Amino acid sequence: MRPLIFISGPYRNADLTAEEENIHQAARWIAECLEKGWAVHCPHTNTSFFDRLFPHIPLEAYLEGCFTILGRADAILLIPGWQTSQGAKAEYDFAKRLKIPIFIGKERGDAPTIEDWMVLKNGVSTQESRIPNEAM
Repeated sequence: MRPLIFISGPYRNADLTAEEENIHQAARWIAECLEKGWAVHCPHTNTSFFDRLFPHIPLEAYLEGCFTILGRADAILLIPGWQTSQGAKAEYDFAKRLKIPIFIGKERGDAPTIEDWMVLKNGVSTQESRIPNEAM
């Protein structure tokens, strides 16, 4: 089985075009993580536009669902712009509390490898980790 990485970053935006770009950005990170051997969960693509299609569902329902899945993840990847997102900041805090390994992606081509995760998780490797990350 592949380890599970949770992708977190900005999603909601009053401007539909900007929201679509957030989803496309997340999709590019999903593809990169899949290519590097991860199983991936990304709220951006799991519930795209649900807030517009089903406005009666409260934001808290989505966030609680994210926390449920994140709590089962092996790592979290924070993608560019995550610091501007209330949801992503909450997911970061949650991951930190649960000591889930945290990776910070800065640009395309920067997604962590399974080796990077093993380094962060176990603190041992045959090579140094090249991905910016947070201590567990």
